[in-house]
Amino acid sequence: MLILAAVVLAAAAAGAANAPFEWPVAGERVRVTTLKGGSREKGVVVQTDAEFLTISLGSGQSPVRIPLASIDRLEVARSRRTAAKEGALWGGVVGGVLGGLAVFGIGQALCENATSCGASMEGFLVGVGVVGAAGAGVGALAGLAVKKDRWERVPIDRVRVGIRPVADGVGVQVSLGWGRR
Repeated sequence: MLILAAVVLAAAAAGAANAPFEWPVAGERVRVTTLKGGSREKGVVVQTDAEFLTISLGSGQSPVRIPLASIDRLEVARSRRTAAKEGALWGGVVGGVLGGLAVFGIGQALCENATSCGASMEGFLVGVGVVGAAGAGVGALAGLAVKKDRWERVPIDRVRVGIRPVADGVGVQVSLGWGRR
């Protein structure tokens, strides 16, 4: 029995040493999705141990203890990024629409009484392109000021091996999970 325990502990230690991720520590922001009901909590890690992840959901609320066995998905905010890409996209779309409307409106205003007058397709495309590009630039600059969390998914192991105190010393705990991932 002692040899079996040693083999299990060695395998657990080797697996933990080669783990490609880092478990969240106190102070890190996390998003947790649980198996039951798919509820999603977002908060700051207060404490983690072999059985629970304790997170604070915000001021005025008591921390929540989530059993590790009930976690379906765990994400940790490891860094921050800018929203320049999203800003450029939205700025380009809004600028393009406004440029197209401006060319159409100017063409109509200049040709009130003339027949077969108005904005040409080339003029329309130039207006959309020029004002759209300017809008994309302004949007990218605005997006540089906006910071967003960069979320990393932490794999949840379905087989867990751990050391646990028992009445006569130390024991080995093995838990298996299966079902949806």
